[in-house]
Amino acid sequence: MMIERGTIAINRLTGSRWEVLEGAAETGSCGFSIKITCQPRAAPDVTEHVHLDWDENFQIVEGHATYSLQGESYTAEAGDTVHMPPRQSHVHPWNDGDAPLVYIQRARFPAPQPGAFEETFGVFLTLFGMAAKPGLLNRRGMPRDLLAFAAVGRALGRYRNYDAAVPILLQRAASATLGRLAEARGIPAIDPAYIDLARPGPGE
Repeated sequence: MMIERGTIAINRLTGSRWEVLEGAAETGSCGFSIKITCQPRAAPDVTEHVHLDWDENFQIVEGHATYSLQGESYTAEAGDTVHMPPRQSHVHPWNDGDAPLVYIQRARFPAPQPGAFEETFGVFLTLFGMAAKPGLLNRRGMPRDLLAFAAVGRALGRYRNYDAAVPILLQRAASATLGRLAEARGIPAIDPAYIDLARPGPGE
Protein backbone atom coordinates (compact mmCIF):
# COMPACT_ATOMS: atom_id res chain seq x y z
CA MET A 1 0.00 0.00 0.00
CA MET A 2 1.37 3.38 -1.01
CA ILE A 3 0.85 6.31 1.35
CA GLU A 4 1.47 9.37 -0.80
CA ARG A 5 1.65 13.11 -0.30
CA GLY A 6 -1.88 14.47 0.09
CA THR A 7 -3.26 11.39 1.85
CA ILE A 8 -5.72 12.47 4.55
CA ALA A 9 -6.92 10.48 7.56
CA ILE A 10 -9.37 11.20 10.37
CA ASN A 11 -8.94 9.80 13.87
CA ARG A 12 -12.51 8.83 14.73
CA LEU A 13 -11.70 8.79 18.45
CA THR A 14 -10.30 12.32 18.74
CA GLY A 15 -11.50 14.02 15.56
CA SER A 16 -7.94 14.90 14.54
CA ARG A 17 -7.16 15.32 10.84
CA TRP A 18 -3.82 14.07 9.48
CA GLU A 19 -2.54 15.20 6.08
CA VAL A 20 0.66 13.82 4.57
CA LEU A 21 2.98 16.62 3.40
CA GLU A 22 6.03 14.44 2.71
CA GLY A 23 6.26 10.70 2.38
CA ALA A 24 8.93 8.24 1.32
CA ALA A 25 9.06 9.62 -2.23
CA GLU A 26 9.88 13.13 -1.01
CA THR A 27 12.41 12.13 1.67
CA GLY A 28 14.11 9.14 0.05
CA SER A 29 12.62 6.90 2.77
CA CYS A 30 14.47 8.96 5.38
CA GLY A 31 11.40 10.43 7.10
CA PHE A 32 8.03 12.09 6.67
CA SER A 33 6.04 15.23 7.43
CA ILE A 34 2.38 15.37 8.49
CA LYS A 35 0.11 18.33 9.14
CA ILE A 36 -2.16 17.52 12.08
CA THR A 37 -5.23 19.48 13.15
CA CYS A 38 -6.49 18.67 16.65
CA GLN A 39 -9.96 19.50 17.94
CA PRO A 40 -10.37 21.55 21.15
CA ARG A 41 -9.93 19.61 24.39
CA ALA A 42 -9.17 16.38 22.51
CA ALA A 43 -7.05 13.58 23.96
CA PRO A 44 -3.64 12.77 22.44
CA ASP A 45 -3.74 10.80 19.20
CA VAL A 46 -0.86 8.55 20.26
CA THR A 47 -0.05 7.36 23.78
CA GLU A 48 3.41 7.70 25.33
CA HIS A 49 6.05 5.94 23.23
CA VAL A 50 9.72 5.94 22.27
CA HIS A 51 11.63 5.79 18.98
CA LEU A 52 15.10 4.33 19.23
CA ASP A 53 16.21 5.94 15.95
CA TRP A 54 13.74 8.58 14.79
CA ASP A 55 14.28 12.28 15.46
CA GLU A 56 11.07 14.33 15.58
CA ASN A 57 10.20 18.02 15.48
CA PHE A 58 6.75 19.51 16.00
CA GLN A 59 6.17 23.00 14.61
CA ILE A 60 3.15 24.62 16.25
CA VAL A 61 1.32 26.55 13.54
CA GLU A 62 -1.85 27.56 15.38
CA GLY A 63 -3.28 27.22 18.87
CA HIS A 64 -1.96 26.05 22.24
CA ALA A 65 -0.36 22.65 22.79
CA THR A 66 0.61 20.44 25.70
CA TYR A 67 3.16 17.68 25.20
CA SER A 68 5.15 15.26 27.32
CA LEU A 69 8.87 14.49 27.21
CA GLN A 70 10.50 11.98 29.54
CA GLY A 71 7.42 12.02 31.74
CA GLU A 72 7.33 15.81 32.19
CA SER A 73 4.55 17.97 30.71
CA TYR A 74 5.27 21.19 28.82
CA THR A 75 3.32 23.71 26.77
CA ALA A 76 3.94 25.35 23.40
CA GLU A 77 2.32 28.14 21.41
CA ALA A 78 2.05 29.08 17.75
CA GLY A 79 5.54 29.79 16.43
CA ASP A 80 7.27 27.31 18.76
CA THR A 81 9.07 24.18 17.56
CA VAL A 82 9.31 21.20 19.90
CA HIS A 83 12.21 18.74 19.49
CA MET A 84 11.86 15.13 20.60
CA PRO A 85 15.16 13.23 20.23
CA PRO A 86 15.52 9.46 19.80
CA ARG A 87 15.36 7.26 22.90
CA GLN A 88 13.30 9.76 24.92
CA SER A 89 9.75 8.78 25.82
CA HIS A 90 7.18 11.32 24.72
CA VAL A 91 3.59 12.14 23.86
CA HIS A 92 2.96 14.19 20.74
CA PRO A 93 1.33 17.62 21.21
CA TRP A 94 -2.34 17.57 22.08
CA ASN A 95 -4.95 20.28 22.36
CA ASP A 96 -5.84 21.47 25.85
CA GLY A 97 -7.31 24.75 24.58
CA ASP A 98 -10.66 25.94 23.30
CA ALA A 99 -9.54 26.59 19.71
CA PRO A 100 -8.14 24.22 17.09
CA LEU A 101 -4.48 23.23 17.35
CA VAL A 102 -2.49 22.84 14.13
CA TYR A 103 1.07 21.54 13.99
CA ILE A 104 3.47 19.95 11.55
CA GLN A 105 5.21 16.77 12.63
CA ARG A 106 8.55 16.10 10.92
CA ALA A 107 10.33 12.81 11.51
CA ARG A 108 13.80 12.04 10.20
CA PHE A 109 15.61 8.70 10.16
CA PRO A 110 19.41 8.28 10.44
CA ALA A 111 19.40 6.14 7.27
CA PRO A 112 16.80 5.13 4.68
CA GLN A 113 14.12 2.81 6.08
CA PRO A 114 12.12 1.58 3.09
CA GLY A 115 8.55 0.83 4.10
CA ALA A 116 8.80 2.52 7.50
CA PHE A 117 6.51 5.44 6.76
CA GLU A 118 3.96 3.47 4.74
CA GLU A 119 3.70 0.72 7.32
CA THR A 120 3.58 3.04 10.33
CA PHE A 121 1.00 5.35 8.77
CA GLY A 122 -0.93 2.30 7.55
CA VAL A 123 -1.13 1.02 11.12
CA PHE A 124 -2.64 4.31 12.27
CA LEU A 125 -5.04 4.40 9.33
CA THR A 126 -6.21 0.96 10.43
CA LEU A 127 -6.60 2.02 14.07
CA PHE A 128 -8.50 5.17 13.03
CA GLY A 129 -10.81 3.03 10.91
CA MET A 130 -11.34 0.55 13.74
CA ALA A 131 -12.37 3.47 15.95
CA ALA A 132 -15.42 3.96 13.72
CA LYS A 133 -16.74 0.61 14.98
CA PRO A 134 -17.56 0.60 18.72
CA GLY A 135 -15.80 -1.91 20.93
CA LEU A 136 -12.78 -2.73 18.78
CA LEU A 137 -10.36 -0.41 20.59
CA ASN A 138 -9.57 0.14 24.25
CA ARG A 139 -9.34 3.51 26.00
CA ARG A 140 -5.76 3.94 24.79
CA GLY A 141 -6.86 3.59 21.17
CA MET A 142 -5.31 0.13 20.74
CA PRO A 143 -7.02 -3.14 19.69
CA ARG A 144 -8.84 -5.01 22.43
CA ASP A 145 -8.10 -8.31 20.71
CA LEU A 146 -4.77 -9.65 22.01
CA LEU A 147 -3.50 -10.94 18.67
CA ALA A 148 -4.50 -7.76 16.84
CA PHE A 149 -2.67 -5.79 19.54
CA ALA A 150 0.40 -8.00 19.06
CA ALA A 151 0.25 -7.50 15.29
CA VAL A 152 0.34 -3.72 15.77
CA GLY A 153 3.28 -4.00 18.17
CA ARG A 154 5.17 -6.21 15.74
CA ALA A 155 4.66 -3.77 12.86
CA LEU A 156 5.80 -0.74 14.87
CA GLY A 157 8.66 -2.62 16.53
CA ARG A 158 10.03 -3.55 13.13
CA TYR A 159 11.24 0.07 12.97
CA ARG A 160 12.28 0.18 16.65
CA ASN A 161 9.25 2.12 17.86
CA TYR A 162 7.80 1.03 21.20
CA ASP A 163 5.14 1.71 23.81
CA ALA A 164 6.76 3.56 26.72
CA ALA A 165 4.57 1.80 29.29
CA VAL A 166 5.96 -1.70 28.65
CA PRO A 167 9.62 -2.82 28.81
CA ILE A 168 11.09 -3.04 25.31
CA LEU A 169 12.46 -6.54 25.88
CA LEU A 170 8.97 -7.73 26.80
CA GLN A 171 7.53 -6.11 23.67
CA ARG A 172 10.17 -7.79 21.53
CA ALA A 173 9.36 -11.15 23.09
CA ALA A 174 5.64 -10.63 22.47
CA SER A 175 6.39 -9.66 18.86
CA ALA A 176 8.38 -12.83 18.31
CA THR A 177 5.64 -15.04 19.77
CA LEU A 178 2.14 -13.53 19.69
CA GLY A 179 3.04 -11.25 16.78
CA ARG A 180 4.16 -14.22 14.69
CA LEU A 181 1.04 -16.13 15.71
CA ALA A 182 -1.12 -13.20 14.56
CA GLU A 183 0.64 -13.25 11.18
CA ALA A 184 0.15 -17.01 10.89
CA ARG A 185 -3.57 -16.59 11.57
CA GLY A 186 -3.91 -13.79 9.03
CA ILE A 187 -4.51 -11.02 11.55
CA PRO A 188 -2.86 -7.97 9.98
CA ALA A 189 -1.59 -4.78 11.57
CA ILE A 190 -2.70 -2.99 8.41
CA ASP A 191 -6.21 -4.01 7.43
CA PRO A 192 -7.64 -2.66 4.14
CA ALA A 193 -11.13 -3.24 5.54
CA TYR A 194 -10.62 -0.25 7.85
CA ILE A 195 -8.54 2.04 5.63
CA ASP A 196 -11.50 3.65 3.88
CA LEU A 197 -13.28 4.16 7.23
CA ALA A 198 -10.29 6.22 8.39
CA ARG A 199 -10.33 8.52 5.39
CA PRO A 200 -12.76 11.45 5.32
CA GLY A 201 -15.95 11.03 3.38
CA PRO A 202 -17.71 13.60 1.18
CA GLY A 203 -18.05 16.95 2.92
CA GLU A 204 -15.64 16.14 5.75
